[in-house]
Amino acid sequence: MMFQMSATLVFSLLIAAANTLPVPQSGADKSFFDILPDELKNLYKSLSFKDLKTIDHLGDDLGKTNATNAFDFIKSEDAPLADKLENFFDAVSEKFDELSDKPKKFLQEIADKFENVVDTDENADQIMTDMAAAFKKADNLSPSAKQEILNAFPTFKQLFD
Repeated sequence: MMFQMSATLVFSLLIAAANTLPVPQSGADKSFFDILPDELKNLYKSLSFKDLKTIDHLGDDLGKTNATNAFDFIKSEDAPLADKLENFFDAVSEKFDELSDKPKKFLQEIADKFENVVDTDENADQIMTDMAAAFKKADNLSPSAKQEILNAFPTFKQLFD
């Protein structure tokens, strides 16, 4: 089962990042950045201003497509950028695919919630509040399911606390 993180979610995050390329150093933006999976943080750090401008320029069209078509579309404009994005999706999908059913279901619900939050243009403080509420549902997970998630995505630890 492939992780169903939509192109819209990732590209929305990256388009938003086009205005704030430096890694956040304080406040709610830093708190938000810190909980992101390492794969997404590494992708973000690897992007150049040119990459973000390309994503921003293609943004409207990217939001209307699935991940596979988005990679092809970006590849036609900027092959190295498409490769970075595809490597990110592959790395996260591989970790996700290794999880058992309950952690997969929980993380898919989080990804769906996160996509809905990003689509509403909420500020970082509100996103953190909404995501914390979504992660509160982790209380219903078994300790082994939580540990599976933390083994795959250690940055989520503060959301489970």
